[in-house]
Amino acid sequence: MRPVSMILLAAMAGMFLSCSEPLVTETFVRSSQRDADGCYRYCVDMSDSLSSYSLYFFTRIDGPGAGDRRDIRLHVDLVSPSGQRYAEETVIPSGSFRSNGHFTSDCYVPYRTGFVPAEYGDWMLSVTVDGEAAMDGFRGLGLRISRQKDR
Repeated sequence: MRPVSMILLAAMAGMFLSCSEPLVTETFVRSSQRDADGCYRYCVDMSDSLSSYSLYFFTRIDGPGAGDRRDIRLHVDLVSPSGQRYAEETVIPSGSFRSNGHFTSDCYVPYRTGFVPAEYGDWMLSVTVDGEAAMDGFRGLGLRISRQKDR
């Protein structure tokens, strides 16, 4: 092979190997971007059968006394790739908020960690935040998906 061909082949191999899926993705949906029914919606790609997954919720609240928060109840609805529905309620504990000064507080909490889904593929996750209208300064809700290659 010519030296130019070798360089081109090596560059193409490098590009191919560097094009892998990220192990962590985050999506933040602002309060103003909720669906008409008040849900935060996410598509959760759990198609890799050789991985386990962890899901985390995160949010930010602005306003005076931002560090003085109450628990936030979440109504979670999951729909599998085949259409099977799962629903539950969970809580973002008030103690998980960390103040970023007098006017802002953030939290980052695990929802499910290290699980293997019942079905592989794209799951639809919908979350309704209980009492959101009464929370001044609630910016929205984020979802972090972490994929662990462990099998």
